[in-house]
Amino acid sequence: MMRSKGVSASRLARGVPMGGELDYVDSSTLAQALSGRRPLD
Repeated sequence: MMRSKGVSASRLARGVPMGGELDYVDSSTLAQALSGRRPLD
């Protein structure tokens, strides 16, 4: 339903667990996870 509205979604590559709190992730781990994200199919 969201694709028909032009909304895309991606998942973080690694280093951030599913449901993990971003407050507890250091900046380099977060940067690596965001730079390696992949589109959801």
